[in-house]
Amino acid sequence: GIIDPETGICLAAKEYLMPDQIGIEFSQRTTGVTTFAHGDGHATAWGHACLPEFAGRRVATLALGTGVGCGFVQDGQIWSGRRGEYPRINDLPTPNGQSYEDLLGGINLTTEPSDQQKVVAVEALESALFALRNLYFPDDVVIAGSVGLSAWMVPHLDRLAVSASPFGTDAGLYGAAALALYPV
Repeated sequence: GIIDPETGICLAAKEYLMPDQIGIEFSQRTTGVTTFAHGDGHATAWGHACLPEFAGRRVATLALGTGVGCGFVQDGQIWSGRRGEYPRINDLPTPNGQSYEDLLGGINLTTEPSDQQKVVAVEALESALFALRNLYFPDDVVIAGSVGLSAWMVPHLDRLAVSASPFGTDAGLYGAAALALYPV
């Protein structure tokens, strides 16, 4: 979803992924602890950008898990809209008209996708990467999440010239920790 980094208020979230979150405030005032409010795509990208191999580089992260998250870091800053908006690759239409989240989000795939679903998902990732690279010109693209790092997706990552997250499926958690340790 979209979290305003200044106020900590959740401005947008998909009900089927994060029910009843819109309007919730994630801040020191409401939690009682120091809080850094960013969406998962931003946090994941920040975690990768803090690693030595990506330091000083333009880093994009696609988190393919329950949904599709995206984040971009350039010059040591998270690239976002004024109110915390993130690169909305997930909602862009694919060539067949469905969104990338429809084709790559784990909520839309079974635990054991069919061979046809896998082919369609890999093609959708290839198309999403084309859009991401042509819009943001990243030096590196890192793939995270349970779908992105699934046994059937990983063999395609080298051909697609992307890196698998060294944090595995916990990349969002590591990214959140990086935000707390190295605030933007």
